[in-house]
Amino acid sequence: MKSSRKSLLLLPALLLAFAFPANAQSPTVKSMNVVRESPGAEYGDANLIGPVDRQGFLMEPFGQWFQENYAEYEPEAALLEQLKPLVENCEITVFMGTWCSDSRRELPRLYRILDALGFQESSLKVYAVGIAPGESMKCPNGEEQGRNIIRVPTIIISRDAKELGRIIEYPVNTLEEDLLAILSGDDYRPNYANASEVNHFLEANGLDAFRAKSDSLAGHFELEGISPDELAGYVAKKLIVPGHLDEAIAVVEMLQKIYPDTASYELSLALIYQHQGKADLALEHLAKAAGHMEDDEFVRSVAKAIEKVEMSEGE
Repeated sequence: MKSSRKSLLLLPALLLAFAFPANAQSPTVKSMNVVRESPGAEYGDANLIGPVDRQGFLMEPFGQWFQENYAEYEPEAALLEQLKPLVENCEITVFMGTWCSDSRRELPRLYRILDALGFQESSLKVYAVGIAPGESMKCPNGEEQGRNIIRVPTIIISRDAKELGRIIEYPVNTLEEDLLAILSGDDYRPNYANASEVNHFLEANGLDAFRAKSDSLAGHFELEGISPDELAGYVAKKLIVPGHLDEAIAVVEMLQKIYPDTASYELSLALIYQHQGKADLALEHLAKAAGHMEDDEFVRSVAKAIEKVEMSEGE
C-alpha cells in the first residue's frame, strides 16, 4: 500500500537529518535569555537558547510573534474557572524552540492562560532547545536530560516533583482542555505518545535492553496502533540528527517488524546510511521509498540534500 501525503510532513525533520553533521558540541550557557545566530534562514534570524523568561520573549526578533499570539488568544472563561483551584502548588516546565512554529504559537497562549489564572511565574520554567549541529533538541546545560523530550514544545505539569502529564507539540483539544484533563486526573494521552514511550524506554533502560525486548515492544506498539510516520519522525529528529545511529538502527528494525513495506521504513534506512557515509545505499533506499509514495516530491527533495552532502564532502 502506498503512503499518503502525510509522509510529506516528515520533510523538515528528514532534511535536517541529512543537512547537519552529528559531531558538533554545544557550549555551556549559564545566563538567562541567551541569543544565538540562526543556523539557517528557515530557522529565523536568531534563536534563544537555554533558560528563558518572559523578558526574553519580549526581545526582538521574538517579541512580535510572542505579543501577537498572546493578544489573539482568548482562553475559555468556563474552563479557566475550573482550572483555577487545580493549578495551585503546580510546577510547569516547558521545552520549546524559538525556531519552531508550534512553539511560537503555543507558548504565548500558555502565558495568556497562566496570566488569567494568576499563576505564579516563579513556578514556570522555560528552556529553549537548539536546532544547530550539536544542539538539536538539547539545552546547553542539559536540562532536557532524563525528561523524555522528543518534540517541542513539550509542556510538563508536575506537583511535588511528580509529573502529572504533558502536552507534546500541540494540544489534543485546546490548551485549557488538555490542562484540565491532566490536572483532573482524566485518562489523557498526548500527541506522539507512542514515540515518547519508545524514547522513555531507551533513556531508562538502554540500547541492549531495547534490542532484547524488540519483539515484545513491536507487538505492544502494533496493538497501540503506532504510526510509521510518527516513529520515522522520532528516529530522524531525536536519534539520527544527534548521532545516535545505533539506537536509530534498533528502532528502525523494530519498525520493520510492524511495517515491513513502507516509505517510512525505507526513508529511515536512507538517513542512517547517509549519516554513515554510505550515499549509494542511501540513494538505493530512497528509490525504494519512492515506490511506496503517491507523490515522490519528498524523495526528490531528500535526494537533492544527499547530493549537496556528497558535493561538500568532495570539496
